[in-house]
Amino acid sequence: MDKKEIINKIRDLLNELEGLGLDTKKSKKQKIEDKTPTGCIGSIEVLINEGFFEKLRTVSEVVDKLKEEGQPYSRSLVSMNLLNLVKPPKRTLRRIKEEKQWNYIVRS
Repeated sequence: MDKKEIINKIRDLLNELEGLGLDTKKSKKQKIEDKTPTGCIGSIEVLINEGFFEKLRTVSEVVDKLKEEGQPYSRSLVSMNLLNLVKPPKRTLRRIKEEKQWNYIVRS
């Protein structure tokens, strides 16, 4: 095989690979979106997806539910993560103050 044949063969292979769309690089934003939350906030998001926050819930109720699920997080950690789900960019939950304590419910 001479040089021209080798070059043509390489070009053909490169064109074939280009057509497959094998773009393996992900943008930073795409990497963040693909990441599933873990830890306390991930556990709270599981409760949201299961419908636990369809009615008003106190921090104590959330802590107790997480303990039932085998996720024993402190009240302060749960409270902080609930607040993070109220504020941007997440804005998944709303909070309403009743009888001197915050209650959380899923945004509609």
